[in-house]
Amino acid sequence: MTLKHIAILVCCLALAAFGSPVFAHTELVSAEPAPGAQLAESPAEIRLTFSEPVAESSQIVLLTEDFQAVEGLVTQFNPAVPEQVYTPVPALEPGVYSVQWSAASVDGHEIKGSYTFSVGQAAQDSAVVEPATNATPASSDGETSSGLRWWLAGIVVVAVGLPLLLLAARRSGRRS
Repeated sequence: MTLKHIAILVCCLALAAFGSPVFAHTELVSAEPAPGAQLAESPAEIRLTFSEPVAESSQIVLLTEDFQAVEGLVTQFNPAVPEQVYTPVPALEPGVYSVQWSAASVDGHEIKGSYTFSVGQAAQDSAVVEPATNATPASSDGETSSGLRWWLAGIVVVAVGLPLLLLAARRSGRRS
């Protein structure tokens, strides 16, 4: 095995070790009404926009303060704007409402989340609930995994590449 072959092998190992899979998954980018919004009157619709296209199976559920589902909501999907889902909303009484949603990205990962808004009064609990996902979010575990992956890749390259380099140098020294 020549030094050239070893260099190519080390480069291939480095590419395999340092190459990272895509950790990005669909995220909620915007919502209308916005989380924590205090509306003077009932909204005409709830519209959610995601960071990438979502499946038609995505759902929006609206709950009253008593955690009763608002009847008549039908989640709609417009193929011309595949990253949005929406639902027309019947006239809402004054109160605090919770929007619960689930969306499946085109890669099959489902994410869920919820938030509140109020109609005709201040929202008592307008905190946004972080989406619960079945996939690793890019902003948390993805960064940690990426850093760990770099360390492991470096160790692999040194542990495999250095002995191969020394072996090649020793063989070329014998031939001389």
